[in-house]
Amino acid sequence: MTRSRCRHARFATWMSGFLVVAALLAVRPAGAADAVARAQDDLDARHRIGLQLGGSSFVQIVYRLRMFSHVYLDLGAGGAPHALLNASAGIVVARSTGTRFYPYAAGGAGFGLSGGATSNADGESCYSATSKCPWESNSLSYWYARGGVAMMLDPRRRVSLALDVGTWVGTKWHASDAGMGNRTSSSAKIIWPMAGLAGFFSF
Repeated sequence: MTRSRCRHARFATWMSGFLVVAALLAVRPAGAADAVARAQDDLDARHRIGLQLGGSSFVQIVYRLRMFSHVYLDLGAGGAPHALLNASAGIVVARSTGTRFYPYAAGGAGFGLSGGATSNADGESCYSATSKCPWESNSLSYWYARGGVAMMLDPRRRVSLALDVGTWVGTKWHASDAGMGNRTSSSAKIIWPMAGLAGFFSF
């Protein structure tokens, strides 16, 4: 009986050791696969900056900060004086696929503003009732939601190209004055489909 118990104890010990080793081997390939996935994209980069057309705004420089995991704070602004000014802020969530391609989704808010002349020949503001110069302005505020796919373009995982589609929901305003001091204004709700194209550099 003693030998039988010893034999059973040895067998249980060997089986326990085998199960532990098997468990460790099962975990290591998963970790290796995850490392390969991360090596194919730039999702672990802390900072990202780029140029964007459409998407979350019209035309803007975008800065993206990784907050945790693959969740990012997305900030953008662009425009020119006396022309189009726009800015946006939102959150981007991405998912690694183990390839150079990865999907992402984003949501946030933005605004745009455009106008014509702001002063007359004497330097007086056109928004003054006595300036007698015509002016017009258009503005827009909105919430957006979008989803797309990005692709890494270089082996060092620094440069990426992203394409997405989405929707803007908000309000547009229009105001004008023919130069006689009689200002008119109007507003309307909008639901606009919007595509976006962006290029990023990660660091």
